[in-house]
Amino acid sequence: MKKSPDQNAVGNHPSLNILGGFEFNSATGEPIRLKTRKAQVLLAYLALGAGSSQLRSKLTGLLWSTRSEEQASASLRQALSELRKSLLPIAPTALVIDRQSATLDVAVIQVDALRFEELVRRDDQSSLSQASDLYRGDLLDGIYVRDPECERWITQERERLRVMAIESVSRLLGLHDVETVHTTARLLLRLDPLHESAHRALIRHYADSNQRSHALRQFESYRDTLEAELGVAPDPETEALYRSIRDNEPRPADSIKDNDDMGDREAFGVAITSPAPGHADDAISARQYAEDVPLADVPSIAVLPFTNMSGDPEQEFFSDGITEDIITALSRISNLLVAARHSTLAYKGQAIDIKQIGQEQGVRYVLEGSVRIRGNRIRVTAQLIDTCTGHHCWADHYDRDPDDIFAVQDEITLNITIAMQVALTEGEQARVYARGTTNVEAWECVVRGKELFGRHVKEDNLEALRLLERAVDLDPTYATAWAFLGWTHWENARWGWDGPPGPSLDRAFGLGQKALGLDSAHADSFALLGLTHLLRGELDEALAMTDKAVTLAPNHSHIAAISAMALRAAGKMHGAEALRRIKRAIQLSPIYPMWYLMMLGSIYHLIGDQKTAVETLRDAAQREPEAIMHKPWLASALVAAQRLDEARSVVADILRVEPGFSRTEWANVHGFRDPEIPARLTENLAKVGLPK
Repeated sequence: MKKSPDQNAVGNHPSLNILGGFEFNSATGEPIRLKTRKAQVLLAYLALGAGSSQLRSKLTGLLWSTRSEEQASASLRQALSELRKSLLPIAPTALVIDRQSATLDVAVIQVDALRFEELVRRDDQSSLSQASDLYRGDLLDGIYVRDPECERWITQERERLRVMAIESVSRLLGLHDVETVHTTARLLLRLDPLHESAHRALIRHYADSNQRSHALRQFESYRDTLEAELGVAPDPETEALYRSIRDNEPRPADSIKDNDDMGDREAFGVAITSPAPGHADDAISARQYAEDVPLADVPSIAVLPFTNMSGDPEQEFFSDGITEDIITALSRISNLLVAARHSTLAYKGQAIDIKQIGQEQGVRYVLEGSVRIRGNRIRVTAQLIDTCTGHHCWADHYDRDPDDIFAVQDEITLNITIAMQVALTEGEQARVYARGTTNVEAWECVVRGKELFGRHVKEDNLEALRLLERAVDLDPTYATAWAFLGWTHWENARWGWDGPPGPSLDRAFGLGQKALGLDSAHADSFALLGLTHLLRGELDEALAMTDKAVTLAPNHSHIAAISAMALRAAGKMHGAEALRRIKRAIQLSPIYPMWYLMMLGSIYHLIGDQKTAVETLRDAAQREPEAIMHKPWLASALVAAQRLDEARSVVADILRVEPGFSRTEWANVHGFRDPEIPARLTENLAKVGLPK
């Protein structure tokens, strides 16, 4: 029998958030990490059972349907053991396991999906508003497991909860809260872009706000999309509203009905992923760290993640790849400031006001769009919005064969620059139009491979290497594929995953040269060659290559950070420029990866500002408590600041995570020109007990 847990007792119990990704925290907010995705899915499945017992045979069939019964049972035992071990310190009675079944007591764990369903069932304005806030994205978004039965269950549950979200937001819109109608209608259109009552509410809102041209464009855009997608016209009520605004006549009374327009139309959903935790705080932190870097007096833009409208999670790579390629193309324009992809990824699937995004990212314009694949046709829509006024500067859609997607990206990029009145030089325009490949499968391999590479995990890097090798087999002229294949070998060398670094560095260098032979203006290839030279101890060559990368992509945050890494190795006389470039990287990516803070803190340490170094590195370590790349720098800075007890505590944490950590190997891997720098770092760490 299902329990009816009180999900209102926020803060009293551990929390499991499975809408928009996966996040499991103790009652005090400490993250609880599960080692495998299947353990995460298992916990989510038990939680959605709301206290019901789940047979072991059902669980093995769900998660290990392709394995033998014996293998599946063993895997289930291991996963349940991991869950029990994770729950024991925070909710010792939550998981009940016997020989036949497993049960999760959700009375002692807050589950956001259960709370969401409870609020929707209450069906009052306050509850529906809370439910819409709680629906941060699709169930377990970004969590994929290689089992057909599990994927089928996740897909079904995602669709069930998504439809519930659409219906609840539609109901909320029907309550006629004038102050929130704009935000609510935009949220509903993100969930269901063809929801007519939401379009009608926006049309009326624009008209009431004396934005007649916006109201007319809203209708015309909806009418054209409806005709293209479904071959039907808007309802007479919407047509009448449009005519009254166009002809300046009294408008017909609004008559939004519960769940209007759902009918037989397809409720197109969006694939929503989990936002980076605390993105607003991170943006504020970025402004703090980059506050003395003046914003250039040039147009600025953030490209939001394009929405996958295909209803198929496997097509998510397509929309993500389009987003990244547009950002990369725009970042090559010298008089255009472009927010980094890592920074804008935090907004994926969220209904956030455009003006808020503009403030957090420090940009004037936002580009948002969607991708829908049906059979052998692909539709890409895009619109450029002024964050100060909320006005649409430009919008268009493209219906093409999938093989034409690269031409679409070029058209979008060019139209953005025209709309923003950005003057392109001849060389920059050539780079904007430079196409990497016309092979969609090769492009897919690169998109997936780059994502895996970015996790900096040995197993993921090996899979990235395999995908990128497939990409260059499919299209041997694809420079980006060769370059990122080189980055996987560089990563192997950097962390010693393949033994001595020499062979991997040679391979990385050769692949970078191969990429430049195909595209002499490929910034990522110059960056790769620069850091390969750095690991070889060839600092002058490293500086020349990374400077060239910055020249080619002056607004690429990672390249700015990579160039700062080379300058850091050049010594104290280059410290000011290294500091400027890493701050520039943070400015370009207000929601940035934590290794940017590690770079910033390490530079402060080397130029002698130990107070700022400690503050910055401790910030990075607190945000990524299980990562160790920040902590040797933090320990050394604490020693330099004469805070030895704190430094010993950091060293203990390093050895807890990586018992075999070597201070000498770590200090000598950064390519410093001055041998006194690694010697001093080693000496500092030796004082507080880090092994040789």
